[in-house]
Amino acid sequence: KRSELMAAFLREVDIWFGFSHPHVVRLFGACHVGRPFFVCEYATNGTLVRYLRKHPNDLWQKLHETALGVQYLHARGVVHGDLKGSNIVIGSDKKAKVTDFGLSINADDVSDPRISGASHWVAPECFIRNDSRPTFASDIYSLGMCIVEALRACLPWGSLGNTVVKQHVRQGKLPSPSPLICLGKQWELVQRMCAFEPEKRLKFSTV
Repeated sequence: KRSELMAAFLREVDIWFGFSHPHVVRLFGACHVGRPFFVCEYATNGTLVRYLRKHPNDLWQKLHETALGVQYLHARGVVHGDLKGSNIVIGSDKKAKVTDFGLSINADDVSDPRISGASHWVAPECFIRNDSRPTFASDIYSLGMCIVEALRACLPWGSLGNTVVKQHVRQGKLPSPSPLICLGKQWELVQRMCAFEPEKRLKFSTV
Protein backbone atom coordinates (compact mmCIF):
# COMPACT_ATOMS: atom_id res chain seq x y z
CA LYS A 1 0.00 0.00 0.00
CA ARG A 2 2.75 2.45 0.94
CA SER A 3 4.61 1.69 -2.28
CA GLU A 4 1.46 2.46 -4.27
CA LEU A 5 0.98 5.76 -2.46
CA MET A 6 4.61 6.67 -3.04
CA ALA A 7 4.32 5.82 -6.73
CA ALA A 8 1.23 8.02 -7.01
CA PHE A 9 3.02 10.86 -5.19
CA LEU A 10 6.06 10.67 -7.47
CA ARG A 11 3.84 10.49 -10.55
CA GLU A 12 2.02 13.66 -9.49
CA VAL A 13 5.32 15.45 -8.83
CA ASP A 14 6.65 14.39 -12.22
CA ILE A 15 3.60 15.79 -14.04
CA TRP A 16 3.16 18.94 -11.94
CA PHE A 17 6.77 20.12 -11.63
CA GLY A 18 7.12 21.15 -15.27
CA PHE A 19 4.15 23.53 -15.27
CA SER A 20 4.65 27.28 -15.42
CA HIS A 21 1.50 29.26 -16.16
CA PRO A 22 -0.38 32.08 -14.39
CA HIS A 23 -3.52 29.94 -14.18
CA VAL A 24 -1.90 26.77 -12.83
CA VAL A 25 -0.76 26.51 -9.19
CA ARG A 26 3.03 26.50 -9.15
CA LEU A 27 4.93 23.62 -7.53
CA PHE A 28 8.20 24.75 -5.94
CA GLY A 29 9.35 21.43 -4.54
CA ALA A 30 8.40 18.15 -2.90
CA CYS A 31 9.77 15.78 -0.27
CA HIS A 32 9.26 12.01 -0.20
CA VAL A 33 11.07 11.35 3.11
CA GLY A 34 8.76 10.39 5.98
CA ARG A 35 5.31 11.71 5.16
CA PRO A 36 5.47 13.01 1.55
CA PHE A 37 4.47 16.62 0.98
CA PHE A 38 4.39 19.31 -1.69
CA VAL A 39 5.69 22.87 -1.44
CA CYS A 40 3.46 24.91 -3.74
CA GLU A 41 1.99 28.33 -4.35
CA TYR A 42 -0.46 29.29 -1.59
CA ALA A 43 -3.95 30.16 -2.81
CA THR A 44 -4.80 32.86 -0.28
CA ASN A 45 -8.30 33.50 -1.66
CA GLY A 46 -9.61 29.95 -1.35
CA THR A 47 -11.59 27.90 -3.82
CA LEU A 48 -13.40 29.28 -6.84
CA VAL A 49 -16.89 28.71 -5.42
CA ARG A 50 -16.03 30.33 -2.09
CA TYR A 51 -14.45 33.32 -3.84
CA LEU A 52 -17.48 33.81 -6.09
CA ARG A 53 -19.80 34.03 -3.09
CA LYS A 54 -18.07 37.31 -2.24
CA HIS A 55 -17.32 38.40 -5.82
CA PRO A 56 -20.20 37.16 -8.01
CA ASN A 57 -19.47 39.70 -10.74
CA ASP A 58 -16.11 38.01 -11.36
CA LEU A 59 -17.72 34.69 -12.31
CA TRP A 60 -17.10 34.61 -16.06
CA GLN A 61 -13.64 36.17 -15.79
CA LYS A 62 -12.58 33.46 -13.33
CA LEU A 63 -14.09 30.70 -15.47
CA HIS A 64 -12.22 32.07 -18.48
CA GLU A 65 -8.97 32.05 -16.50
CA THR A 66 -9.65 28.46 -15.45
CA ALA A 67 -10.16 27.48 -19.09
CA LEU A 68 -6.81 29.08 -19.96
CA GLY A 69 -5.15 26.96 -17.29
CA VAL A 70 -6.71 23.74 -18.58
CA GLN A 71 -5.88 24.73 -22.15
CA TYR A 72 -2.24 25.05 -21.09
CA LEU A 73 -2.28 21.54 -19.62
CA HIS A 74 -3.75 20.13 -22.82
CA ALA A 75 -1.17 21.95 -24.94
CA ARG A 76 1.48 20.12 -22.90
CA GLY A 77 -0.24 16.80 -23.52
CA VAL A 78 -1.64 16.45 -19.99
CA VAL A 79 -5.21 15.47 -19.08
CA HIS A 80 -6.18 16.85 -15.66
CA GLY A 81 -8.67 14.07 -14.93
CA ASP A 82 -10.28 15.56 -11.80
CA LEU A 83 -11.62 19.02 -12.62
CA LYS A 84 -14.11 20.31 -10.04
CA GLY A 85 -14.69 23.49 -8.09
CA SER A 86 -12.49 22.50 -5.16
CA ASN A 87 -9.57 21.98 -7.57
CA ILE A 88 -9.84 25.54 -8.88
CA VAL A 89 -8.41 28.09 -6.47
CA ILE A 90 -7.82 31.85 -6.41
CA GLY A 91 -4.27 32.98 -5.75
CA SER A 92 -2.97 36.07 -3.98
CA ASP A 93 -2.88 37.74 -7.41
CA LYS A 94 -6.67 37.19 -7.66
CA LYS A 95 -6.19 34.84 -10.62
CA ALA A 96 -8.01 31.52 -10.93
CA LYS A 97 -5.61 28.57 -10.93
CA VAL A 98 -6.00 24.86 -11.57
CA THR A 99 -4.54 22.54 -8.93
CA ASP A 100 -4.50 18.90 -7.68
CA PHE A 101 -2.87 16.69 -10.29
CA GLY A 102 -3.25 13.39 -8.44
CA LEU A 103 -5.33 11.88 -11.25
CA SER A 104 -3.63 13.69 -14.12
CA ILE A 105 -2.09 11.65 -16.91
CA ASN A 106 -0.19 12.19 -20.10
CA ALA A 107 -2.60 11.85 -23.00
CA ASP A 108 -0.61 8.94 -24.45
CA ASP A 109 -0.46 7.07 -21.11
CA VAL A 110 -1.38 3.39 -21.54
CA SER A 111 -1.49 2.44 -17.85
CA ASP A 112 -4.69 1.29 -16.14
CA PRO A 113 -7.24 4.11 -16.04
CA ARG A 114 -7.93 5.94 -12.78
CA ILE A 115 -11.33 7.60 -12.82
CA SER A 116 -12.24 10.36 -10.37
CA GLY A 117 -14.76 9.46 -7.69
CA ALA A 118 -16.29 12.95 -7.99
CA SER A 119 -19.34 11.75 -9.92
CA HIS A 120 -20.91 15.20 -10.32
CA TRP A 121 -18.15 16.20 -12.75
CA VAL A 122 -17.27 12.93 -14.51
CA ALA A 123 -18.04 12.50 -18.22
CA PRO A 124 -20.49 9.73 -19.24
CA GLU A 125 -17.97 7.66 -21.20
CA CYS A 126 -15.91 7.25 -18.03
CA PHE A 127 -18.89 5.53 -16.38
CA ILE A 128 -20.07 3.51 -19.38
CA ARG A 129 -16.81 1.85 -20.42
CA ASN A 130 -14.78 -0.09 -17.89
CA ASP A 131 -11.57 0.53 -19.85
CA SER A 132 -12.20 4.24 -20.32
CA ARG A 133 -9.60 6.74 -19.18
CA PRO A 134 -9.73 10.54 -18.80
CA THR A 135 -9.21 12.42 -22.05
CA PHE A 136 -9.08 16.01 -23.28
CA ALA A 137 -12.79 15.65 -24.12
CA SER A 138 -13.69 14.41 -20.63
CA ASP A 139 -11.83 17.42 -19.19
CA ILE A 140 -14.03 19.68 -21.33
CA TYR A 141 -17.12 17.95 -19.91
CA SER A 142 -15.84 18.39 -16.35
CA LEU A 143 -15.11 22.05 -16.99
CA GLY A 144 -18.70 22.45 -18.18
CA MET A 145 -19.87 20.98 -14.88
CA CYS A 146 -17.61 23.47 -13.09
CA ILE A 147 -19.55 26.23 -14.84
CA VAL A 148 -22.80 24.72 -13.52
CA GLU A 149 -21.27 24.51 -10.04
CA ALA A 150 -20.14 28.14 -10.18
CA LEU A 151 -23.51 29.39 -11.43
CA ARG A 152 -25.43 27.51 -8.74
CA ALA A 153 -22.89 27.90 -5.93
CA CYS A 154 -23.48 24.24 -5.07
CA LEU A 155 -22.76 20.78 -6.50
CA PRO A 156 -23.75 20.50 -10.18
CA TRP A 157 -26.44 17.91 -9.40
CA GLY A 158 -27.40 19.47 -6.08
CA SER A 159 -28.18 16.99 -3.30
CA LEU A 160 -28.49 13.92 -5.55
CA GLY A 161 -26.38 10.95 -4.47
CA ASN A 162 -23.63 9.42 -6.59
CA THR A 163 -25.72 6.44 -7.72
CA VAL A 164 -28.50 8.65 -9.09
CA VAL A 165 -26.01 11.08 -10.63
CA LYS A 166 -24.24 8.25 -12.47
CA GLN A 167 -27.57 6.97 -13.77
CA HIS A 168 -28.51 10.41 -15.12
CA VAL A 169 -25.09 10.94 -16.68
CA ARG A 170 -25.10 7.53 -18.39
CA GLN A 171 -28.45 8.49 -19.94
CA GLY A 172 -27.00 11.71 -21.32
CA LYS A 173 -28.92 13.98 -18.97
CA LEU A 174 -27.68 17.31 -17.64
CA PRO A 175 -28.69 19.22 -14.50
CA SER A 176 -31.71 21.44 -15.13
CA PRO A 177 -30.78 25.09 -15.70
CA SER A 178 -32.12 27.74 -13.37
CA PRO A 179 -33.58 30.74 -15.24
CA LEU A 180 -32.64 32.95 -12.32
CA ILE A 181 -28.91 32.42 -12.74
CA CYS A 182 -28.32 31.16 -16.25
CA LEU A 183 -28.99 32.96 -19.51
CA GLY A 184 -29.74 31.08 -22.73
CA LYS A 185 -26.28 31.52 -24.27
CA GLN A 186 -24.59 30.51 -21.03
CA TRP A 187 -26.57 27.28 -20.82
CA GLU A 188 -25.94 26.60 -24.51
CA LEU A 189 -22.22 26.76 -23.75
CA VAL A 190 -22.66 24.17 -20.99
CA GLN A 191 -24.66 21.91 -23.31
CA ARG A 192 -21.98 22.06 -26.01
CA MET A 193 -19.17 21.42 -23.54
CA CYS A 194 -21.11 18.52 -22.00
CA ALA A 195 -22.36 16.83 -25.17
CA PHE A 196 -22.92 13.11 -24.58
CA GLU A 197 -20.61 12.08 -27.43
CA PRO A 198 -17.02 13.20 -26.70
CA GLU A 199 -16.23 14.09 -30.31
CA LYS A 200 -19.12 16.57 -30.39
CA ARG A 201 -17.89 18.62 -27.44
CA LEU A 202 -16.44 22.08 -27.90
CA LYS A 203 -12.71 22.42 -28.41
CA PHE A 204 -10.74 24.98 -26.44
CA SER A 205 -10.40 27.15 -29.52
CA THR A 206 -14.12 27.89 -29.21
CA VAL A 207 -14.69 27.78 -25.43
